[in-house]
Amino acid sequence: MTTQSQTIARAAMLQNLDIVRQAWEQSHPHRLPLLDAAEMDAATVQFCHAAAPHLLDLVLLDRVQQPVILVLDDAAGDGPGGWKNLDQIARFAAAAIITTAPYRAETFIAATHVACAVNRLAVVETTAAARPRWLETLTVIARHS
Repeated sequence: MTTQSQTIARAAMLQNLDIVRQAWEQSHPHRLPLLDAAEMDAATVQFCHAAAPHLLDLVLLDRVQQPVILVLDDAAGDGPGGWKNLDQIARFAAAAIITTAPYRAETFIAATHVACAVNRLAVVETTAAARPRWLETLTVIARHS
């Protein structure tokens, strides 16, 4: 891609993020730090947000040329049991961050840096009560991969 094409693509992405920001300010204000981090590195990292029990299309995500951050939303603290393809998600991601303080810009900025280093990152947003279950489950999957 030429520099002019990159500039146009980045401008379009930022315009789309601005539209999303306006909608989220009304319905999901806690998600604004994710947009802040995405705007900072809009041309660098692909964010994908999911909540259980949805299946993620990892084949499609694997085709993405830039680093990918999978944000697994477990803010309710249900734990890993509700994720239909968690084993595939864990194998897809080279690393994971489990955070009990979701929706902070610092979390997503750090995640952006990690994703750039490892290419595929899962960020689990959960509660303090569910954190040990996530850690145990992801550790077991990693050992058997």
